[in-house]
Amino acid sequence: MNDLIKQSSGTRWPAVLLFAILGLVLWRGWRDPAEVPLPLTDQLEADLRIRRLTDDCYIGLPFQGDTSNMIPVLVSKLEMGRREPLQAATRELAAIGAPAVPELRRLFDQCSSNPYLQGVLKNVVEVCALMEDPAGLPILRSGLDHAAEPLRMAAADGMTRHGLAEDYEYVLRWVDASKNTSTKVTYCKALRAMDPDRFLGDFLRWLEMGRHADLYGYLSVYATTVIDPERAKAFARAGDFHDVDSASRIYLIASAAAFGNAVLLEELLASAQGEHASRAALALDALGKVGIFAPAEEALLHDQRMEVRLSAVGVLRTIENLSERKRLLRLGLADQVIEVRDLCLEELLMLGDPEARQRTLQLLRGTDGERGQGIKRLRRAWTANPEALDEALVLLTDELAAHPQRARHLSLLQAVAMIPSQAAVDVLWGSESALAGRVKGLGPFRYLCGQIWNTGPIGQAYLRTRLGQESDPFRRLDLIEWIWQDRSDESREVLLEALLNQPAGTDPVARPFEVLYLADRLAVMGPASRMAPRIEWAYKESTHVVVRPALQCLLWQWYGDTRFMREQ
Repeated sequence: MNDLIKQSSGTRWPAVLLFAILGLVLWRGWRDPAEVPLPLTDQLEADLRIRRLTDDCYIGLPFQGDTSNMIPVLVSKLEMGRREPLQAATRELAAIGAPAVPELRRLFDQCSSNPYLQGVLKNVVEVCALMEDPAGLPILRSGLDHAAEPLRMAAADGMTRHGLAEDYEYVLRWVDASKNTSTKVTYCKALRAMDPDRFLGDFLRWLEMGRHADLYGYLSVYATTVIDPERAKAFARAGDFHDVDSASRIYLIASAAAFGNAVLLEELLASAQGEHASRAALALDALGKVGIFAPAEEALLHDQRMEVRLSAVGVLRTIENLSERKRLLRLGLADQVIEVRDLCLEELLMLGDPEARQRTLQLLRGTDGERGQGIKRLRRAWTANPEALDEALVLLTDELAAHPQRARHLSLLQAVAMIPSQAAVDVLWGSESALAGRVKGLGPFRYLCGQIWNTGPIGQAYLRTRLGQESDPFRRLDLIEWIWQDRSDESREVLLEALLNQPAGTDPVARPFEVLYLADRLAVMGPASRMAPRIEWAYKESTHVVVRPALQCLLWQWYGDTRFMREQ
């Protein structure tokens, strides 16, 4: 019996150990999956910023592009590029200017005879329109010769910027040929930009001949720019023609009134005080454009119609004499309607008026809507009100301490983010512990990085500095996500350094994924001539089973010749 007991006790512990192991396995299997941390690699692959880059690429070939001469590659993106590479190619080719024109010309000529490639031609024309120099002017002229109106419209936009007086006839013929009013207006803007004096003469002739009557309502305002008394009289006479509507007449007679025609001046003054509010607003505007502001002051003080008083404020905002402008706008601060008061307040704030500044600062203590309105006004006017920076931050930090409720707290943090100061950045950076859970779908750190970026150059520089000090892989992605967006040279250099050299203390498991994300954002930043060789280097250095194919795909999408890709 004792032998049996000894034998039994000798075999009990292995059995107990076996049941314990089985129980542990079953417990782990039945646990909530959220309690089991995923490996870092799986977490990074699941991050949407990475995941969108690691999806299957439709090109399986190793990258073979020539990254030493990017102009032909960039031009090829105008044919079949994805949205981001196409937009980036457009910007970069426009910045390159004259050296890019031969390749642009080649593509334009190649596609001109194919009616299905008008979109490509339009892309080429838009590049030429965006250039700082007029090197693309011959292509714009070719665009004006094309049968497709959308292409001609794009060319006309470019001629507004680059056209010469000698190009006037190129555009003028399309005003006569077009049937659509908005199309003709676009051509007229180009005509005026190329030769303002000739355009006024042509407009006067159209009035006298009764041509293009559909344009009168759009073009009559230009008659207020006339500086020749005789031409002013001619426009005033044209205002009597039967096909000229009453609104157009107001602008046609304004210059003559300013040159001393008392009858016409009396007519405009009567319109400014008349029963039709829209006509009164037009009369005030026309008088203001020819330098007569007294009617607007009168309307602001005495007209009972809000829309007329608002128009009066708009006119008074154009007075060149700053002290006089301030004096008149202060009159509107006593208006009975908040819309009028606010419009005056906004303009006075832009001029650095102390009373306007104090009134705006008080809005920061109000409701969420009032605070949002106040801080937006201040954001547009910090330069004129530098002393308001500290005052605004003190008010908002007091409110933060007094209102810890989550919704109110977030609203206040967003207001702090509109203050361009290091003190505001410090407040935001120290707020992470107060934010529990996700904020608008983002983690607290990621959300606050965005708010710090919103403070402007000071906050953006701070994020660049923090990237060099941060080791957590996800927080580094959060920082990169915001740093690239200012597209500054400083941010470009910081991100390039992070791409080419692994920062000390960062996780080697996360490094390949960070390289991929950096490469993607640097490709967006450009320029391609600088980024392509460096991203290609990162691709050749990578042996990661997921990241290397993604880098390969990224290189093809951004720097692969579209003509070659189309053949594959």
